[in-house]
Amino acid sequence: MKKMFLKFRGGGDDDGDDDNNNNDENNNNNDSNKDKMETDEQALAEERRRKRLEKFQINDEELIAAAAAQQQLQQQQQQSQQSQQQQKGNTSPVRTPNTTTTTTTTTTSPLKPVTPTPITTNKPVTPTPITTNKPVAPAPTTKDSIRQCDIPMTESNYYVLEKIFLIYLQPNNNLPEKSIYLPSVNEQIKEEIKDGQLKLDKPVLDRILVERLSTKVQGVPAVEYLISCFNRIQQTIKKKMAIDQQILKDSTELVLLYFGLVLTIPDMFQNTSSSYGIGPVQLMPYLCGETTEELTDEFIFKFLSEYQEDLTPIFEPIFLDLIKILSTTTLTGNVFPYYKVFSRLVQFKAVSDLVVTLQCWNSPNFNGKEMERNTILGSLFSPSSASDDGSTIKQYFSNASTMNKNTIGDAFISIRQIQMNIHNGLVDLLKGFLKVQQENKEAFLSWLASAVEKNLERNKLQVDRTKACSDGFALNLCAVLVLLCEAFVDIDCSKVSMVDTNFLLSGKRHDITKDTRLCATSEEADQWVKDGTIEKPLAHTNFITETFFSTLRALHIGINSTYEKLKLIGRNLQDIENNKRVLLDSKIKWQNTPQGRLFEGQLDLLTKKEDMLKGITYTIDAQLFEPTFLQKTASFLLFATNWILKVINPKNTPLPLPLPAPPQFAALPEFCIEDIVDFFTFVITNFSQVLQYIKLEQLMKFFITILATPEYVKNPYLKAKIIEIISQFVPSKYSKGNPILLECNQDVKDHMVLALMRFYVDIEFTGGHNQFYEKFSYRHYSSLILKYLWSIPDFRKKFTETPKDPIFIKFINMLINDSIYVLDEALAKLAKIKENQTLFDDPNWDKDLTPEQRKEKIEQNDLNERICKSNLSLANSNIDMMLFLSSDKTIISGFMRPELIDRISAMMNYFLALIVGPKCTNLKVREPEKYHFNPKVLLNQLTEIYVNFGRDPRFLQSVVRDGRSFKNSLFQTCEKILQRERLKNDHELDEFSKLVIKLEQVAKEEEQAEEDLGDIPDEFCDPILSTLMTDPVILPSSKTVIDRQTILRHLLSDQTDPFNRSHLTPEMLIDDVETKKKIDEWLASKKKQ
Repeated sequence: MKKMFLKFRGGGDDDGDDDNNNNDENNNNNDSNKDKMETDEQALAEERRRKRLEKFQINDEELIAAAAAQQQLQQQQQQSQQSQQQQKGNTSPVRTPNTTTTTTTTTTSPLKPVTPTPITTNKPVTPTPITTNKPVAPAPTTKDSIRQCDIPMTESNYYVLEKIFLIYLQPNNNLPEKSIYLPSVNEQIKEEIKDGQLKLDKPVLDRILVERLSTKVQGVPAVEYLISCFNRIQQTIKKKMAIDQQILKDSTELVLLYFGLVLTIPDMFQNTSSSYGIGPVQLMPYLCGETTEELTDEFIFKFLSEYQEDLTPIFEPIFLDLIKILSTTTLTGNVFPYYKVFSRLVQFKAVSDLVVTLQCWNSPNFNGKEMERNTILGSLFSPSSASDDGSTIKQYFSNASTMNKNTIGDAFISIRQIQMNIHNGLVDLLKGFLKVQQENKEAFLSWLASAVEKNLERNKLQVDRTKACSDGFALNLCAVLVLLCEAFVDIDCSKVSMVDTNFLLSGKRHDITKDTRLCATSEEADQWVKDGTIEKPLAHTNFITETFFSTLRALHIGINSTYEKLKLIGRNLQDIENNKRVLLDSKIKWQNTPQGRLFEGQLDLLTKKEDMLKGITYTIDAQLFEPTFLQKTASFLLFATNWILKVINPKNTPLPLPLPAPPQFAALPEFCIEDIVDFFTFVITNFSQVLQYIKLEQLMKFFITILATPEYVKNPYLKAKIIEIISQFVPSKYSKGNPILLECNQDVKDHMVLALMRFYVDIEFTGGHNQFYEKFSYRHYSSLILKYLWSIPDFRKKFTETPKDPIFIKFINMLINDSIYVLDEALAKLAKIKENQTLFDDPNWDKDLTPEQRKEKIEQNDLNERICKSNLSLANSNIDMMLFLSSDKTIISGFMRPELIDRISAMMNYFLALIVGPKCTNLKVREPEKYHFNPKVLLNQLTEIYVNFGRDPRFLQSVVRDGRSFKNSLFQTCEKILQRERLKNDHELDEFSKLVIKLEQVAKEEEQAEEDLGDIPDEFCDPILSTLMTDPVILPSSKTVIDRQTILRHLLSDQTDPFNRSHLTPEMLIDDVETKKKIDEWLASKKKQ
């Protein structure tokens, strides 16, 4: 602190303890040696100043004497003013220098000569009003006059004391506001009078200022006093008043000196606290703009210029207090004054240099939650509707379960407006911080990387909320970064080339070693970086690259994880609603029972939990689904798709792309694509209107590039989500979709059909624990797209080319497999639903059941309904697809392949038996449309498929060979139903009737042929189906002889030898010429017989 004194005083006025001890010795000799006192005047002044710092209170005797003197002086001053009123033409204020004289010296200007005026007491006068804060300039004259009083000084010096420092050395009955009379300093400074006047030099002014700060003035904190003094000094300088510039300079230095002392050693002076506390935090109301006295940037700049060595103890407490305040500030609280505090301080390079080195800027020991709560930027980003404090729920959604849509909508509007203002404020704050110096950009990007890295916890299935930041912080981070990226995210994506992909892969800023790569292992990616396959990033990474990847990473921990949380809450709410419904439905039975109170308690608990979960949902919805945020995020992610297209296909090679994938693309983390598809999945599904004016053509190009070369992306779920998004572009009765995108470029027209079929096959094995059921949903989306594309001529041409591709056979095989399973499962559940409907018709069905048993029964029925509805929807899609595919003669040839034809006919016969067979009455449920079950439509479609396939004789033979389900009587019954219900027109009925006749004839022929053959030798029988082999082959590993048709059907689903599980492909089969010859000879002999 002594160094600080020396720095401000510009010399050796205070040389430490040794000088102070010398001053003590000099002071002890003052009474006996006047000459020595004069020669050591500076040391004596310093000693008195030191004593004032050690002792801030005036003795009681001095206070009594001062009070008496002040009262006497006030009386004399009033007499003086009355006398002055009698003097015409004299309007100057009257001052009484002491109590022993009968005349007083009156001044009209600091530099004009004055005339003594006798005191008269005849007429009372009204005192001239005195201004309090604004300094009044002394009139310019040729000479600065001396005020004749106990402390003779020039008027300009008195102006500095009275108008700038608001200190009066003489009694004044009308002291201006916030001014003070200091009688205690008079005797001290009288000793400094030389040649009949006191010179207001720096030591004298220092002594007076210490005395002022040591005296308590009600309502005038020391900090505010010093700030106001500085402001008045600056006003005086700007007005070019006739004041000695050295005095003003000395005054400024002293103000800054004691400003630092008041902040760092507040116990030294009076009034050194505020509502924020003591010490440096006294500045908070002035930095926030809460006071009438302005703390100017000029003041802060000059203070920093003189105080650079001691910044930490001053500014660290301010930033820590800022964190503390913002941690308790809710969304509806006023955060902008505290944003102003940060912005005002960090605009100064000295403060910026300091703040980025503080522990509260970016500590390596902080976890994700602490990065939000305990860092400066984290606290600035924390106010949100989705924060963890629950304040938004209390204010807007306290009774969420009973709120109507209008009330919720109004709350959303209010919350989103506040949130938008916060985001804009944060953007302005960051832009100002980043412009100060280059080092600030590095500090911000380092903090951002840490905030993201330490919140990867949010992407786990089980999130530890004590270690992860709140949803509000994560969403604020996303929103602000997306706004920052608007500087380079333009419509044409012209700045994509400025993104250095190698920067992300190098791990220079972001640690991606634990991230799953698109088409490589982490070891392969690391090796590519080491051996130079992936080039090193540019030496100086541009800010666009840094901001782009930081934003992409922030979206990964923000939007997607928050949306997953919403889906989890939605499932919990569904369970709560089901439980409430069960309790309410059975309330009449338990409300007057001993268990009634228990059930009432359960009902109340469920309602409170429902309120809480819906409140959380609404607070997240208000921020996550804000339309402007969604639009800007969509624009950013479209920029990201253009970047990925540049990486995956830099030379614009025609599709499909060559294998293997480029290392630079293969080594990218999955989240680069995952975030894009996840975002557009939930936005297009739920909020498609926000994308109305956003061009999505590049998105479609990105999708078809991935689908046309699926080997480039290992994760099947990413491709499945792409299919789901594309399905939303298909028009339906629920949505008009966006069909233009399906025809937006030639690549889509050329490759979409085959890509969808291949996806249909590849999704069979996702690797997930629930893969068997997941594939049905994804294939359903694929079926919807294919059905729509069939209606477009350009795409229909591509359909006719698919039977030539090996993928077509696998596609049809999977289509048959799915159709059999989902329709069989759906109709089985439909039968159970019929049973439950009959049961529930009895009002006493649950008479003997406990509420838990009743709940279990209802839940099982609800589950059956959901499964039935889902499976019938899938079955309808599959039947639709088979119907339109079978309508083309070119495509039918693909269905008639040996490995497929028997499976198709068996499936068709089985469906027909279920619908028109003897057990069809089990399917007659109430409201069948509720389950997507329309037996008439289904029967009409099946019979039309029969007719289409029946044009090929091979299909008719296959139908009648199906020993499990084929019966002529079923087709006859079906014909009668079609006629009775008029499901077809006359031409269509005629075609089906002809089919029935052909089937009867083929059945007779097959029956006769079977009788003619008699018993088939075992060596000629297929080992799996026990039927006569027509094209025997040898399996290379097990050496088993099997019919080609049988093994090819098996290999469609499983490429292994069914007898020893060794690898097997169609190309590995060996023709068994010898067995084939024997079979042909045996058949010939049978024909001769």
